[in-house]
This record gives sequence, C-alpha cells and structure tokens, in this order.
Amino acid sequence: MSPANFFRIGMLSLLLSQTCNAADSVGDFSLPDQNGGTHRMSFYDDHVAIVLLVQANGDRTVAGSMSAYNALKARFDRQGFEFLMINPMGLNDSDAVQQEVLDYGVDIPVLMDNAQSISKVLNVTTVGEVLLFDPKTFTVKYRGPVGAGLEQAIYDLLSGGRVSKPVVAMDGAPVLYEERN
Repeated sequence: MSPANFFRIGMLSLLLSQTCNAADSVGDFSLPDQNGGTHRMSFYDDHVAIVLLVQANGDRTVAGSMSAYNALKARFDRQGFEFLMINPMGLNDSDAVQQEVLDYGVDIPVLMDNAQSISKVLNVTTVGEVLLFDPKTFTVKYRGPVGAGLEQAIYDLLSGGRVSKPVVAMDGAPVLYEERN
C-alpha cells in the first residue's frame, strides 16, 4: 500500500471514530504542511489556540489579508497562539503552495488537506476565513475574516473568557468538496 493511501485510510478511520458536530468539534488530527512537516493538533495543547487561515493559491482574499494575518502572528505568537494556514482544495499541489507562500513573503506553514476530510469536518466553507481552534478540546472557538473580529476573539481567549462573537460573516470564494467513493 502506498504511503498516500495508508495516510488516507488512517485519516478516514480517525474521522469515522469521531462522533462530533462538524461545526464545533473535530477531534485530534494531523496533516502535512507544504514542506513535508507534520502538524498534530494535540502537540499544540500548551497553546491557547491554533489560528488557521483557509488558503487557496491565487485567491485575492487570502493575498489581501496576508499582511494583517502575519502582523497578528507577530503580535500574538509568543502569547500562546500558533498561526497556520490550511489548504482544503484537494489538489495535491504542495509545490505550488510552497511557491505561493514564498510570494506572500511569510513563514507560515500550510496544512495540506489533500483528501479534504479535515476541512469538511471543520465545516470550512470559504477561502480566506479564519478558524480559532482549541487544541485541548478540539473545538472551533471563532470563525470569520482576518480583522477586528479575529483580534477581539484572540483578546477574549487571552482574558480567559468565551469568545464574545464566535461567528463573523464574510465573503469569499466557496470551498468545493469533491465527492469521493
């Protein structure tokens, strides 16, 4: 069995073992990044949250928010927030994503969800949206655009409280999921 098929079967088994609401909880998972490194969410359980920006190559929303996202990373990275991106496009294009990140001029790993399984369970619907993911409870605490809502959600979590506005509407390109057999 090829490593890719072994990984897919493992991820499917993980997903099938979860009895959770797609919008609220996913369970622990791991995904490779565009450089081949692996990121398991439970490894970040010493963090307040993981900040996940939904990335797609050539998307203007992502490119337009990258400067603000990187600035938030610079401000909050040392305060217990891990900044990552996730690519739910299912295109197996890590080389192209690697080049796109170089073009952004940032050093932020992009989790490659080539099977689209994690993004689907996380209920990722829009390119450019951000999820604040709690690596202790495996729940999404915020979803919305990069901006004031995200910053407020970060401050809410830093103060030990609940996120005051957990969902902020946003416009962006839809994430399309391929039907898989």
